Amino acid sequence: ALATGYNNYLYENFTKAEKRLKGMALLPLQDIPAAVKELRRAVKELGCVGGILPAVGLRQPFGDERYFPVYEAAQELNALLAVHAAPTQGIGVDGFDRLIEVRTLSHGFGQMIQTTSMIYSGVYDRFPKLKVAYAEAGCGWVPYLMERLDMEYEHRPNQAPDCKKAPSEHLKSGRIYIHCELEDRGISQVAEVVRDDILFCASDFPHEPRSEFRENIERFMAREDVSADIKRKICFENPKRMYP
Repeated sequence: ALATGYNNYLYENFTKAEKRLKGMALLPLQDIPAAVKELRRAVKELGCVGGILPAVGLRQPFGDERYFPVYEAAQELNALLAVHAAPTQGIGVDGFDRLIEVRTLSHGFGQMIQTTSMIYSGVYDRFPKLKVAYAEAGCGWVPYLMERLDMEYEHRPNQAPDCKKAPSEHLKSGRIYIHCELEDRGISQVAEVVRDDILFCASDFPHEPRSEFRENIERFMAREDVSADIKRKICFENPKRMYP
Protein backbone atom coordinates (compact mmCIF):
# COMPACT_ATOMS: atom_id res chain seq x y z
CA ALA A 1 0.00 0.00 0.00
CA LEU A 2 2.85 2.39 0.80
CA ALA A 3 4.59 1.63 -2.50
CA THR A 4 1.39 2.16 -4.45
CA GLY A 5 0.70 5.39 -2.61
CA TYR A 6 4.20 6.71 -3.24
CA ASN A 7 4.07 5.86 -6.94
CA ASN A 8 0.68 7.54 -7.29
CA TYR A 9 2.01 10.62 -5.51
CA LEU A 10 5.04 10.73 -7.80
CA TYR A 11 2.81 10.55 -10.86
CA GLU A 12 0.13 13.01 -9.78
CA ASN A 13 2.49 15.67 -8.47
CA PHE A 14 5.49 15.43 -10.78
CA THR A 15 5.59 13.23 -13.88
CA LYS A 16 1.99 13.88 -14.97
CA ALA A 17 2.52 17.62 -14.84
CA GLU A 18 6.02 17.70 -16.33
CA LYS A 19 6.69 15.28 -19.20
CA ARG A 20 10.44 15.83 -18.97
CA LEU A 21 10.45 14.10 -15.59
CA LYS A 22 10.57 10.29 -15.54
CA GLY A 23 9.62 8.23 -12.51
CA MET A 24 11.21 5.15 -10.97
CA ALA A 25 8.60 3.10 -9.11
CA LEU A 26 9.08 1.90 -5.56
CA LEU A 27 8.61 -1.88 -5.49
CA PRO A 28 7.38 -3.81 -2.40
CA LEU A 29 9.89 -6.67 -2.52
CA GLN A 30 8.59 -8.26 0.69
CA ASP A 31 5.72 -9.49 -1.55
CA ILE A 32 7.08 -10.56 -4.95
CA PRO A 33 3.74 -11.00 -6.78
CA ALA A 34 2.71 -7.55 -5.54
CA ALA A 35 6.06 -6.12 -6.68
CA VAL A 36 5.59 -7.55 -10.17
CA LYS A 37 2.05 -6.22 -10.33
CA GLU A 38 3.14 -2.76 -9.16
CA LEU A 39 6.02 -2.62 -11.65
CA ARG A 40 3.68 -3.44 -14.51
CA ARG A 41 1.13 -0.87 -13.33
CA ALA A 42 3.73 1.82 -12.80
CA VAL A 43 5.27 1.35 -16.26
CA LYS A 44 2.09 0.87 -18.27
CA GLU A 45 -0.27 3.25 -16.44
CA LEU A 46 1.98 5.80 -14.74
CA GLY A 47 4.70 6.04 -17.35
CA CYS A 48 7.55 5.01 -15.04
CA VAL A 49 10.79 3.97 -16.73
CA GLY A 50 11.74 1.38 -14.13
CA GLY A 51 11.70 0.37 -10.50
CA ILE A 52 13.75 0.72 -7.33
CA LEU A 53 14.90 -2.44 -5.54
CA PRO A 54 15.02 -1.39 -1.86
CA ALA A 55 17.20 -3.74 0.16
CA VAL A 56 16.40 -2.49 3.66
CA GLY A 57 14.72 -5.17 5.73
CA LEU A 58 15.43 -7.98 3.25
CA ARG A 59 17.73 -10.80 4.31
CA GLN A 60 18.39 -12.41 0.93
CA PRO A 61 20.60 -10.54 -1.58
CA PHE A 62 19.24 -9.98 -5.07
CA GLY A 63 20.72 -13.12 -6.63
CA ASP A 64 18.10 -15.17 -4.80
CA GLU A 65 15.61 -16.85 -7.13
CA ARG A 66 12.67 -15.35 -5.24
CA TYR A 67 13.37 -12.08 -7.07
CA PHE A 68 13.47 -13.64 -10.55
CA PRO A 69 9.82 -12.83 -11.40
CA VAL A 70 10.65 -9.14 -10.92
CA TYR A 71 13.61 -9.45 -13.29
CA GLU A 72 11.50 -11.29 -15.84
CA ALA A 73 8.86 -8.56 -15.76
CA ALA A 74 11.45 -5.78 -15.98
CA GLN A 75 13.11 -7.43 -18.97
CA GLU A 76 9.74 -7.83 -20.70
CA LEU A 77 8.84 -4.18 -20.03
CA ASN A 78 12.32 -2.88 -20.99
CA ALA A 79 12.36 -1.25 -17.55
CA LEU A 80 15.51 -0.33 -15.66
CA LEU A 81 15.97 -1.69 -12.12
CA ALA A 82 18.01 0.39 -9.67
CA VAL A 83 19.79 -1.24 -6.73
CA HIS A 84 20.42 0.79 -3.60
CA ALA A 85 22.73 -0.87 -1.07
CA ALA A 86 22.10 -4.25 0.57
CA PRO A 87 21.45 -5.88 3.93
CA THR A 88 24.33 -4.88 6.21
CA GLN A 89 23.54 -7.05 9.21
CA GLY A 90 26.44 -9.30 10.07
CA ILE A 91 29.04 -7.83 7.69
CA GLY A 92 30.97 -6.12 10.48
CA VAL A 93 29.36 -2.69 10.75
CA ASP A 94 27.01 -3.74 13.54
CA GLY A 95 29.70 -2.97 16.13
CA PHE A 96 30.19 0.62 15.04
CA ASP A 97 28.87 3.35 17.30
CA ARG A 98 29.35 6.29 14.93
CA LEU A 99 27.48 7.05 11.72
CA ILE A 100 30.69 8.13 9.98
CA GLU A 101 32.05 4.59 10.33
CA VAL A 102 28.89 2.95 9.03
CA ARG A 103 28.49 5.37 6.12
CA THR A 104 32.10 4.88 5.03
CA LEU A 105 31.58 1.18 4.43
CA SER A 106 27.90 0.28 4.20
CA HIS A 107 27.02 1.60 0.74
CA GLY A 108 30.09 0.23 -1.01
CA PHE A 109 29.92 -3.14 0.76
CA GLY A 110 26.19 -3.26 0.06
CA GLN A 111 26.63 -2.80 -3.68
CA MET A 112 29.42 -5.36 -3.80
CA ILE A 113 27.17 -7.87 -2.03
CA GLN A 114 24.34 -7.35 -4.52
CA THR A 115 26.60 -7.37 -7.59
CA THR A 116 28.39 -10.53 -6.46
CA SER A 117 25.11 -12.28 -5.69
CA MET A 118 23.44 -11.32 -8.97
CA ILE A 119 26.39 -12.22 -11.18
CA TYR A 120 27.34 -15.55 -9.58
CA SER A 121 23.67 -16.58 -9.33
CA GLY A 122 23.27 -16.16 -13.08
CA VAL A 123 20.81 -13.26 -13.08
CA TYR A 124 22.46 -11.65 -16.11
CA ASP A 125 22.71 -14.97 -17.94
CA ARG A 126 19.09 -15.90 -17.36
CA PHE A 127 17.81 -12.42 -18.22
CA PRO A 128 20.07 -11.28 -21.08
CA LYS A 129 18.20 -8.03 -21.73
CA LEU A 130 17.82 -6.95 -18.10
CA LYS A 131 19.24 -3.49 -17.31
CA VAL A 132 20.37 -2.72 -13.77
CA ALA A 133 21.89 0.38 -12.17
CA TYR A 134 23.90 0.26 -8.95
CA ALA A 135 23.52 3.58 -7.15
CA GLU A 136 25.02 5.72 -4.40
CA ALA A 137 28.29 3.97 -3.67
CA GLY A 138 30.60 5.81 -6.03
CA CYS A 139 32.41 3.90 -8.77
CA GLY A 140 35.78 3.10 -7.22
CA TRP A 141 34.65 -0.32 -5.98
CA VAL A 142 33.97 -1.65 -9.48
CA PRO A 143 37.51 -2.39 -10.80
CA TYR A 144 38.45 -4.02 -7.49
CA LEU A 145 35.35 -6.20 -7.37
CA MET A 146 35.55 -7.09 -11.06
CA GLU A 147 39.09 -8.40 -10.57
CA ARG A 148 38.08 -10.41 -7.50
CA LEU A 149 35.00 -11.84 -9.22
CA ASP A 150 37.02 -13.01 -12.20
CA MET A 151 39.75 -14.53 -10.02
CA GLU A 152 37.33 -16.53 -7.91
CA TYR A 153 35.29 -17.56 -10.95
CA GLU A 154 38.44 -18.85 -12.64
CA HIS A 155 39.38 -20.88 -9.55
CA ARG A 156 35.89 -22.14 -8.58
CA PRO A 157 33.55 -22.06 -11.60
CA ASN A 158 31.74 -25.17 -10.35
CA GLN A 159 30.44 -23.16 -7.38
CA ALA A 160 28.68 -20.71 -9.73
CA PRO A 161 27.23 -23.01 -12.41
CA ASP A 162 24.52 -20.52 -13.38
CA CYS A 163 27.11 -17.89 -14.31
CA LYS A 164 27.97 -18.80 -17.89
CA LYS A 165 30.75 -16.28 -18.60
CA ALA A 166 33.45 -14.35 -16.79
CA PRO A 167 31.91 -11.78 -14.42
CA SER A 168 33.89 -9.00 -16.12
CA GLU A 169 32.03 -9.75 -19.36
CA HIS A 170 28.76 -9.01 -17.60
CA LEU A 171 30.10 -5.80 -16.07
CA LYS A 172 31.36 -4.73 -19.50
CA SER A 173 28.16 -5.72 -21.31
CA GLY A 174 26.72 -2.20 -21.35
CA ARG A 175 23.54 -3.09 -19.48
CA ILE A 176 24.98 -2.71 -15.98
CA TYR A 177 25.19 0.96 -15.00
CA ILE A 178 27.29 2.44 -12.20
CA HIS A 179 26.59 5.64 -10.31
CA CYS A 180 29.63 7.84 -9.71
CA GLU A 181 30.09 10.69 -7.32
CA LEU A 182 31.32 13.68 -9.29
CA GLU A 183 34.32 13.98 -6.99
CA ASP A 184 35.33 10.31 -7.44
CA ARG A 185 39.03 10.24 -8.30
CA GLY A 186 38.77 6.99 -10.24
CA ILE A 187 36.23 8.03 -12.87
CA SER A 188 38.69 7.95 -15.77
CA GLN A 189 40.08 4.62 -14.59
CA VAL A 190 36.63 3.02 -14.39
CA ALA A 191 35.76 4.43 -17.81
CA GLU A 192 38.90 2.83 -19.24
CA VAL A 193 38.82 -0.49 -17.37
CA VAL A 194 35.08 -1.13 -17.65
CA ARG A 195 33.52 1.25 -20.23
CA ASP A 196 32.66 4.92 -20.38
CA ASP A 197 29.01 4.68 -21.38
CA ILE A 198 27.73 3.08 -18.15
CA LEU A 199 28.63 5.82 -15.66
CA PHE A 200 26.04 8.31 -14.45
CA CYS A 201 25.70 10.91 -11.71
CA ALA A 202 22.81 11.82 -9.44
CA SER A 203 21.78 14.86 -7.43
CA ASP A 204 20.42 12.83 -4.48
CA PHE A 205 17.73 15.50 -4.16
CA PRO A 206 16.07 16.14 -1.72
CA HIS A 207 18.80 14.72 0.56
CA GLU A 208 21.16 17.34 -0.85
CA PRO A 209 20.13 20.89 -1.77
CA ARG A 210 20.02 21.69 -5.47
CA SER A 211 22.60 24.44 -5.02
CA GLU A 212 25.12 21.89 -3.77
CA PHE A 213 24.60 19.71 -6.84
CA ARG A 214 25.06 22.69 -9.14
CA GLU A 215 28.36 23.44 -7.41
CA ASN A 216 29.42 19.80 -7.81
CA ILE A 217 28.63 19.97 -11.53
CA GLU A 218 30.69 23.12 -11.94
CA ARG A 219 33.66 21.58 -10.16
CA PHE A 220 33.30 18.39 -12.21
CA MET A 221 33.24 20.28 -15.48
CA ALA A 222 36.43 22.11 -14.45
CA ARG A 223 38.34 18.87 -13.76
CA GLU A 224 41.31 18.26 -16.04
CA ASP A 225 41.69 14.55 -15.27
CA VAL A 226 38.37 13.66 -16.95
CA SER A 227 37.93 14.18 -20.68
CA ALA A 228 35.17 16.36 -22.12
CA ASP A 229 33.74 13.29 -23.84
CA ILE A 230 33.39 11.36 -20.57
CA LYS A 231 31.90 14.41 -18.83
CA ARG A 232 29.25 14.68 -21.54
CA LYS A 233 28.44 10.99 -21.29
CA ILE A 234 28.13 10.99 -17.50
CA CYS A 235 25.93 14.08 -17.33
CA PHE A 236 23.76 13.53 -20.39
CA GLU A 237 24.24 10.68 -22.83
CA ASN A 238 24.53 7.76 -20.41
CA PRO A 239 21.45 8.60 -18.29
CA LYS A 240 19.48 9.13 -21.50
CA ARG A 241 20.49 5.65 -22.67
CA MET A 242 19.99 4.12 -19.24
CA TYR A 243 16.41 5.31 -18.78
CA PRO A 244 14.36 4.02 -21.74
